[in-house]
Amino acid sequence: MAAEDLLRPNKNGSESCWKNRFGACETGRNELVNCFYEKFPVEEWKTHGFFEDSFVSLINNHWLATEPQSPTTHYLLAVIYVVVMLAGWIGNGLVLVCFRR
Repeated sequence: MAAEDLLRPNKNGSESCWKNRFGACETGRNELVNCFYEKFPVEEWKTHGFFEDSFVSLINNHWLATEPQSPTTHYLLAVIYVVVMLAGWIGNGLVLVCFRR
C-alpha cells in the first residue's frame, strides 16, 4: 500500500492525518487531537454542553485515533435496547398479573 493511499486530507484540504491499515491515525498527540476535531461533531457537542476543550486532555491516544461509528450501528443498538425493554415490561407485567390472581 502506497503512502498516498494512507494519507487522509482534512477539511481544509491539507494532508495531516496518516491512517494505518486499520484506519486509525498514526501521528503525534497534536495531530491526533486535530484528527479528533475533524472526525467528530465537537462543535455541536459544545453547543449542547456535552464537551469542553479541556476534556481532550483526558482522552487516551488510542480513543483519539479511532473512527466514529456509523449511524447504522447506533440504530441497531437502539432496536436491541427496545426489544430488551419490551421483553422486560412484558415479563414484569406477567409477574404482576400472576401475583394479583
